[in-house]
Parts: sequence; C-alpha cells; structure tokens
Amino acid sequence: MAGDRIGIRLLGAFALLDRSGQELVIASKKARGVLAYLALARGQSASREQIASLFWPASADKEARQSLRQSLSALRKALGPEAGEWILTEAGQVALAPDRFDVDVERVLAAVSSDDPAQQLEAARHARGVLLPDHVFGDEGADDWLRDERSRLQDACRRFLFRCAQQRAEEHEVAVELYWQLLTLDPACEEAHRGLMQSYARAGQRSSALAHYRICEDALARHLDAQPSASTRRLYEELLSSESSSLDHIPVSAPGVALGFRGEPASREAPTRESAPTLPLPSKPAIVVLAFANLCGDQSKDYLCDGISEDITTFLSQFSSLYVMSRTTAFALKGKSLSVPEIGRQLGVHYVLEGSVRLAGETIRVTAQLSEAEHGGQVWANRYDGSLQDLFGFQDDISQRIVATTAGRIEAEALDRARRKAATDLDAYDYVLRGKYHHHRCTPEDSETAVKLFKSAVERDPSWPLAKGWLACALGRASSFGQTRTKWMNSSSYKELLDLGFTMMEEGEAIDQEESECLRLLGEVHLFRRNYDEAERYFRRAHRFNPNDDRILSQLSAFFTYCEEPEEAVRHARLAMRLNPFHPGFYRFNLGRALVCLGRYEEAAREISAAAPTQNHWRPYLAACYAALDQAEAAAAVREAIFAAEPGFCLDYLKATMLFRSEARIEELFALMERAGLPRQSAGSAPPRP
Repeated sequence: MAGDRIGIRLLGAFALLDRSGQELVIASKKARGVLAYLALARGQSASREQIASLFWPASADKEARQSLRQSLSALRKALGPEAGEWILTEAGQVALAPDRFDVDVERVLAAVSSDDPAQQLEAARHARGVLLPDHVFGDEGADDWLRDERSRLQDACRRFLFRCAQQRAEEHEVAVELYWQLLTLDPACEEAHRGLMQSYARAGQRSSALAHYRICEDALARHLDAQPSASTRRLYEELLSSESSSLDHIPVSAPGVALGFRGEPASREAPTRESAPTLPLPSKPAIVVLAFANLCGDQSKDYLCDGISEDITTFLSQFSSLYVMSRTTAFALKGKSLSVPEIGRQLGVHYVLEGSVRLAGETIRVTAQLSEAEHGGQVWANRYDGSLQDLFGFQDDISQRIVATTAGRIEAEALDRARRKAATDLDAYDYVLRGKYHHHRCTPEDSETAVKLFKSAVERDPSWPLAKGWLACALGRASSFGQTRTKWMNSSSYKELLDLGFTMMEEGEAIDQEESECLRLLGEVHLFRRNYDEAERYFRRAHRFNPNDDRILSQLSAFFTYCEEPEEAVRHARLAMRLNPFHPGFYRFNLGRALVCLGRYEEAAREISAAAPTQNHWRPYLAACYAALDQAEAAAAVREAIFAAEPGFCLDYLKATMLFRSEARIEELFALMERAGLPRQSAGSAPPRP
C-alpha cells in the first residue's frame, strides 16, 4: 500500500487501514457497506438518495437519509481530521477521493489485464478471498448488490488465476498453488483440475496427478452431476500408460496453504500433527461447521448433507457474537482425517460442529455434535428424525433448531469459562457474559451487579456496541427496581437511571445500526420507557436481521403480550422454546403470562410453575392463576413464598415491572392477584394477610 493512501480491504475480513497500516475501527456493518459501495464504484460518485434507498429501503426517506448521514459520520470519525479530503460530498453526491485509497479489489481487477508478473503475483495473494463474506445487511437491495459484486469479482478472479497458472506452468509449485486457489473459488472448474494434473505430471509427481483425477471426478459429480470430459479422461489415460517417476513419493499438495510470493515458493507439504500451523484465536467465540457426513449409502444424497451444512453456516453467521469460518474453509477439510483439536489449531477456532445424515426407509435422521476444540470435549449433541415426504421443510427446520441450540450452548460454555477466570483476567467479552448471567436473574441485587459488570465491559472496549446495548438494557431494568426501592446503586432516582440507559442506547445505536442483538436490546430499552412504537420497530428490525435468534423471538413474545396480542405472544414463545430446548426459565414465563392474558389459567399455571419462578415478580401471576381457578390452597402457598422472599411486598411494587400498554389489563390482573391475597399497598414489614 502506498504510504500516502488509505487501505480498504474487502476480500475476506473487512479492514480500513490508515497510512501507517494501523487498522481503523468501523463497527457499523452498514457504514462498512457504504464504504464498500463507494470503493467499488471505481471513482464514480453516487447520489445520497441512491445509497440511502439501497441500504435502508424499509425506512422513510427522511429516516434513510439520516441513517446515511450517521454512517458517513462514523466513517469520517474513523478517518480523523483529514476525512474531508477522503470522502467528498457535494450537491447531493458522495464519492471517495480518486487515487487516495488503496482497494484490494481494484488491485486484483487491474491485474486481470496486466502482463507484469510481479503485479500479478502480488494481486494473486488477495484473489482467494470472498468479498465481505461475513456481511448480511438484511435488506434485499443491499444484499442483491453485494451478491452481484461477489459474482462479478469471482468471475474475474477465476479468469485471472487461470491465466496466471498457465503463464507460470514451468514454475510447478507456484502453478499448483494457483490452481488450488482457483478450485477454492470454483471446485467444479474442470480446466483447473486438468491443469493441476498436468502440473503434477511435469513435476514428476505422477501418482499425485492420477490421484487428483479421482478428486476431479468427485467434484464434477457433486457440483454439476457430470463426468470428466474427453480431454480430462485422455490425460488420465496418458498418465496411466506412462512410466513411473522417481518422484512419486512427494506428497499430494493440499488446498488452502498460503502463496509464498516473497521469493521462494511456499512449502507444499501437507500439514502433519507435528507441523500443522496454529492460528490465533479471535476475541469472540469462533466456530467451523464441517461438511455433514453422508451415511445414506447413496452418493446422490451429498447435496442434502452439503445443503444442511451450508444452511447452518449461513444462519450462524447472522449471530454477531460469533466468528464463523466460511463454507469454503470448512469444505476444504472434507474427507480429511483430522481430530477436533487439530482442526481447532489449524483454523484458529474454539468450537467444531459436525454431524451426519442417514436414511432408513422413509425416515431421515440427522445428528449434530458441538465440541470445544482445545481438548475435543463434547459440549452438546442431539439427533433429529423426519420424513422424506417433506425433505426440504425438514432441512430448514432442523437447520434452524441446530443453529439456535448451538449459539446458546456456546454462550453457556463461554460463561462457564469466564466465571472460572480471575477478575484481573477478564476482557470486555467476559464482563458481558457475566453481566448477562446476573441480568437474567431479575432481582434488584443481581441488577446492581449486572450494571457494574456491563460498565466494566464498556470501559474495556468503548467502541463495542453490544456492551453499551447491554448496559442500556440493564439500566432500564434497574430503573423499574429503583422506582420502588429507596436505595439502588446509591440512587433512588427512577428518571436518572432511565435517562442514563437511554443515553447508552443512543450511543450503541450510533455505533452499529445493524447488529441484531444490539437492536433487540434497544427495543427492550424503548419498551422500558413505554415507547411501544419504537420498541416494535427495533424488535422487528432485529428479527429481520436474524430470524433464528430465539432470544429475539422470546422478546417479541413479551412485547406482544404487553401490546394486547397474546395469541402472537404464545406463537413466538413456543417457537423460541422449540428452537432452543435449553431455553432459560423466562421463556416459559413469557408463555405463561401470555396464556394468563388469554384466560387459559390452567395452562398458564403449568407453564409458570415449570419456569421455576424464583423471581418474586413472576409469582403473583401464578397466584392470579390459582385465584381464577378457585384453588385457594395453591394460591396461599404462592402468597407465602412471595412474603417470605420480600416481607413488605405489595402490588404497587409489581406495577413498575408491568409494561402493559393497557391500564385495563393491569387492573384485571391486579383484581385476580388481590383475590389471591396480595395487597395493593404495603402495610409495613410484616406480611399482610387476606
């Protein structure tokens, strides 16, 4: 990169680099998308309306333009004082200053028509990356644009790599590497398979060339349902009839080893147990989804196994709390005999998800197993049975269920690790995990602890939107406790806590407007403030970005209950519980509360009881159910448990946590709770009696 230019890396993980090569932080996915859009415009300007409608099509014109302004502001903030020289805005047009940015995609595209060997080899180092592989914007226009750009670039890279490999045919190691790189982009490129066989043969590796013919056969059958052409078969037959070489012992080259364009060619030895590289682990949990094994006894079912693996990879990528290895990386390991710890070391991941597909008559069985990579220990495993009559529906269903369960099990396992760490070793992610644990216990004391932990996370990483989102949410919940308790974090000011939470929410939104978990949290803060329309907007946006997140579905269930749509609340609650069988107790409580509002008291009592309501503000709903069912003894037992936990309890305390839009609904519930013997107002520290 030239020393006076800003670097933009769009192939593989996004990066914006200052003139010294230091990475500049752009947390917002949409801001990164806007920068990529301008970078790929190749010096052409775009109108604000064009960009705003592409990335925010669901917003009103005014809101879309405001969102674009926020994204441009985030870019300028990252670029610093000279931002005005880099991003040009004039007469409603936006463009990147020409010749001021070094864009990896442009270097690759320029090399397509270049005859300079040095430029070609330098560009080839970048050509193996996929354009913004971890970006899903959640808006059809932006995602279609990115898909088209990926396809255009992939076609150009295929042509470029093939030409480079042919030109370097006599440099056998380099040619082999280039052909493998091309096959990573297009596994069914028969010309690349044939070129690889020829390169092995020229290097005296006849056995490797013959072995690769079988790889070619398998790839063409799997991806194109085709057989090798006459030219490829003829080459194979020529190799069969030729005499053996003394170099047959050289191991077959494996795909995915880095190109060594720094003088000497890269080593082509396949990694061994002793020599396999160890990649550094990212700060957030990293996972690879291996290609599911086909145990059907029928190779034609490979498409189903690959489809399930690809769906799971795609759905997991929507969880911003996870780092998910690409499908290409995972499928490069297909057929290799590696242990889970070896995979973890080679790919730099914390977790490995693997599975299998088996058929028995008209029944299909899918198994899945999640393992932690360091030692290979099993975190979770399950099996799913379905019918071949609805094969594609079953594929979608089990993919969603595996994804939701996997995300939840990873967070639970990561929390266990964080709780074992000394306080001095905690980073921002550990603080957030610990804070979430206390936040979900829903007591004044736990809320105080949660806020302190989230504050520590923000101090460790002020640019992390989730840390601020969780702090905002915790402050919103704390405000409901603070409203009725005289001391909470040395403050009795309900408004102070609520305003502080709202400030945190706005800061989190400015940092990242697209992260689904952050959007869910912002919706919850608006709900605490009883801004119901805004809460619904955020919850629905969160669901659009990640429809497989059971936490979003459960939060929508609570929202629909509060907004007098209990049927929808029940549907969302059941779906959340189905997606994540390890759901926390409040999922079942959300279902029970919705059933109370529908007057289905027997079902509601069963669900709330099963939720093990240790939180004192859940118990009054159970007492209300028993009162409605005229079960006086059961209501008395719940009442005693409430007073034992909080001797001065009264319904006025509870009202702060009841976010119902309708006052009539609160009065209806209060009437049932009073029938169960719960008083409106506190009579002092002694438990009131009916």
